[in-house]
Amino acid sequence: MAKAASQPKQQGNLNKQREEWIARVTALVNQISKWAVAEGWKVDRDEKSITEELLGTYKVPSVIVKLKEGEVMLNPIALHTAGGDGRVDLRAMPTLARVKLMWGRGKWEAYADPNVPLRMDWNQANFARLAQDLLS
Repeated sequence: MAKAASQPKQQGNLNKQREEWIARVTALVNQISKWAVAEGWKVDRDEKSITEELLGTYKVPSVIVKLKEGEVMLNPIALHTAGGDGRVDLRAMPTLARVKLMWGRGKWEAYADPNVPLRMDWNQANFARLAQDLLS
């Protein structure tokens, strides 16, 4: 009986986690879009479907930033990931370079492959430098 009673509570917690994750990704997309426009870059927003075992299928926003050298895409991966409380990737085309942004300690933290912390604050200047570095 206790198990049956805990299932709605557990599902409620999962729904809350999913909504908080979507809100964090939305805020990040808005932030990157604002920063990119301030840099004079074009921005195309889109939406992506993600399926996670515990959270089901849901939609999150994504964004493509267009620089003269190429494109940097924000690709949300999942809330439940190893090493963080949510992950998005910044991928560059045509270089195929990637940086992971992991949510941890109440902020986005950037990691190069394989999981090397970049130890940089997440701000407009560092985003602009990172976008350009990914394309060089």
